[in-house]
Amino acid sequence: MSSKRIIVFDYIRGYLMLVILLNHLKLYPSFWQYFTGRGDMWISAAEGFFFVSGIMVGLIRGGEYKKTGNFKLIAKKILSRAFKIYLVFLGSTLAALLLMGIMNLIGINYAPATASVVKIKNINDTLWSFMTLYNIYGWTDFLKFYVIFLLFSVPLLWLLKIRMWYLVVGLAITFWFIPRLATFSFDTSYLYWGTYFVLGLASGFHYENIKKLYYSMPKKFVVLIPAFSIGLLVLLVSANWFTNFYRPPKDSSFINIVKTFTLYNWRSTEFTQIYLHNNRSGILRLPVFLIYANGLFFVFKYLEGFIKDKLDWLFGEVGRNSLRIYVVGAIFTYIFRLWIRDTAFIYNTVISGLYILLILKTSQSKWIKKIVPN
Repeated sequence: MSSKRIIVFDYIRGYLMLVILLNHLKLYPSFWQYFTGRGDMWISAAEGFFFVSGIMVGLIRGGEYKKTGNFKLIAKKILSRAFKIYLVFLGSTLAALLLMGIMNLIGINYAPATASVVKIKNINDTLWSFMTLYNIYGWTDFLKFYVIFLLFSVPLLWLLKIRMWYLVVGLAITFWFIPRLATFSFDTSYLYWGTYFVLGLASGFHYENIKKLYYSMPKKFVVLIPAFSIGLLVLLVSANWFTNFYRPPKDSSFINIVKTFTLYNWRSTEFTQIYLHNNRSGILRLPVFLIYANGLFFVFKYLEGFIKDKLDWLFGEVGRNSLRIYVVGAIFTYIFRLWIRDTAFIYNTVISGLYILLILKTSQSKWIKKIVPN
């Protein structure tokens, strides 16, 4: 995308994509679990990635729309992007299907964890289910959501342009609640994920206004809001880690205090399963995400200079080339999960690090850049 970019969002998107890839590989315990939460936290990187992607569309395409007022041009750019992602989705899905076929031919029965098509009875019906975004195969399943969200962002940008942001935000909230009130024949994941994307779209479109409003506040609030947001993020992450992963020794007298005065092992309770997890659709997940997102933004804003100097090769490279990284990562995830099994802490740490480096280097090759757009 051209036009104005806010670098910090590239870094956040890069971090989130790295978390997604590491959680796809799922070699734990390892050093990386302290940055990824093993994919078992109250909030996953996927929600954040949809949200930031919406921000980028609102910020860049929305910024162009506000500047030029040329709706047709902006719609054309967005539709072109959606079509490219659609082709990438089909290509990566068919590639994963082909790999499975090859594995089966040599006697290895293996299917990706995200596969919704395992038994193929009719090749035409299977291909049609891919083409209509009904089924997925492999680890590029999120691309089907992006195709629809980008198409949907065209009329939403028009609504934002005519200052009907409240309808856009209201629609996002409706997406969050309506699957709980009625039954639909389509995959309601589109609605849940769409909530994050649409809220991000509105935030990106009005980013400069939000920024002006923030800096127009008294200085004490300009200082206190980031500190409070980061502190709340640390508190939530700590509570999440404690309730999910901490296990005192069975013979420890401390365990009774933990069970009595904390949310020890809260994840296994009915409340947490229904309201926070529940296949990532728990009703409290959205407000918790907004707290996470706000704190994470200020963390990366604070570290932006350091990342630019020392870690742009990682966070910046992954964030700016997230589509290509995601597709290449899906291939390496397939290969690594076929041959690698989690063992010890150090082994898992090294293999996971090698996995990320291979994805990064492969995505930078000229032939990959020709095959997979960005």
